[in-house]
Amino acid sequence: MNYSALLNQLGFALLSDNDEGFFTLGLEARTYIASFVNTGAYYGKFFFGKAGLITAEWAPHFAAIRQYTSLLSEQATEILQHFDKPMCIDDISALLPHRPRRIISSALQELEFQLLIRYISCSRGNNKQGWPQKYYVKSHISLNQLRPRESHAKIKAKILSNRQGISEIKILSFIQGGLK
Repeated sequence: MNYSALLNQLGFALLSDNDEGFFTLGLEARTYIASFVNTGAYYGKFFFGKAGLITAEWAPHFAAIRQYTSLLSEQATEILQHFDKPMCIDDISALLPHRPRRIISSALQELEFQLLIRYISCSRGNNKQGWPQKYYVKSHISLNQLRPRESHAKIKAKILSNRQGISEIKILSFIQGGLK
């Protein structure tokens, strides 16, 4: 299956099955995350707390909505100010030793969710917990005066063109990234 072509056609998708009725690329598509990211797609826990992808074309629309409807925490704002190069959680912990690691991790998820930072790679070396390091860069999405209401309508139309019969409540929750 050509996952890149499918993602470009869909515009955005989950990577795992879901009960909400939204389109998924399937878990086997995870092996292609690096190639998706190299084409400018955004990867993160964007929808219902689950991993998903958003193409570069659609990222500004999600960013317009999420940045308009969500305020950044103090921790996320502080971390965003330090993003001048690719960084992982260990880099940020070294810069902000007064912040507990769990707070930094939560702030990174918040920044990623609002598409203010972008996952770019995993290192071959492991962090203190034995997991590969995830590296992020500051996102440079141009909202070009996108209005959240117009972006919402455009995303909703795309959802309905890809999958009929999804309720208004589920569409709103998906667009805003709501958790179950």
